Amino acid sequence: MMRFHSQNLNEKVGEPNGPMWRRGRAWLYLGEEQCVRVEWNLLDLRTWPRACLEVCRTFCDDEDLAGHVSVPVLGSLYWGVQGFFPRAWWDRLRWPRKTGVELFHEYLWLTCWYADPAECWGREEETLNRFKWQRISWDWHTFLLGKQEYRHEVISEWESITIPMPEGTYPGEFRIEQRTWWRPRWPRRLVRRSGEFRSTVGCQYRGKANRLGAVGRMPSWGWEEALQNLK
Repeated sequence: MMRFHSQNLNEKVGEPNGPMWRRGRAWLYLGEEQCVRVEWNLLDLRTWPRACLEVCRTFCDDEDLAGHVSVPVLGSLYWGVQGFFPRAWWDRLRWPRKTGVELFHEYLWLTCWYADPAECWGREEETLNRFKWQRISWDWHTFLLGKQEYRHEVISEWESITIPMPEGTYPGEFRIEQRTWWRPRWPRRLVRRSGEFRSTVGCQYRGKANRLGAVGRMPSWGWEEALQNLK
């Protein structure tokens, strides 16, 4: 018996759902065990380019084959099929295998009939994959822009201050630090400044202990709102 089911995943908090053609999924059942699944997320600016095919029939996954294709800006398309291949094929396949090309931030990953140890009951990778080239990576950021450099600087030394709080005043010490990241062949640098406060008596902090009538104490504290008042 053929059945079709779909679901709108374009949900918005406190507002009506958006159109399903932007984000959703659907299932087409062709019998008791045969099923085709499709899921899509279109017009997503956060998409990284990926293309993958996975033989994924395991103890925790009912699908025989699964895959996805992602294109920046256009979005992602995922699919999976179940019950279309003879059972004898899966009896010979002990672990799920994956083949694909994926770009994750700074690395390009190439996999060829690769079994992930995390999905194979904790077995060692050497017993699952015979060749190192079954999973290789390329750091394209370093190749194009050079190796990332990092520098940590202390802008000001520890100074004695007090922080007023509703329940009392906390004495302690405060200093400003600066962290810088850059690459040799990239014109811009990422600079972040932060303040660190350490209390000589310990600061109260919220937690489960408050419900029991107790208050915890810790030697360091970093509530941004309170530190902004010290400027």
